[in-house]
Amino acid sequence: MAKQFHRTTITVLVLHDEPWPDEWSLEDVAYWTNEGHMVWTPPLTATTETLTGKEMADALYAAGSQPDFFNLDDDGNETED
Repeated sequence: MAKQFHRTTITVLVLHDEPWPDEWSLEDVAYWTNEGHMVWTPPLTATTETLTGKEMADALYAAGSQPDFFNLDDDGNETED
C-alpha cells in the first residue's frame, strides 16, 4: 500500500492591540495567547488536503526540509527506510 501524504492548514483567530510580528513562530503565538496580552477565539479550524508524493517532495523543499524526511526522492517516489 502506498504511503499517503497530507497538508493541513490550521487557522486561529487572535485578538491583539499591537502590530503582528512577522517572525513569530507557533510557539510564540501559544505563549502570548496563554500567558501574554493576546486572546485567541474559537473555533480553531483545520483544512486538510491529500498530496501526491511529488507535491509532498516540493512542499518539503518549500518548507526548508528535504523529501527524504518522508523517505521520498525528488520526484516523490518512495525510497527505502
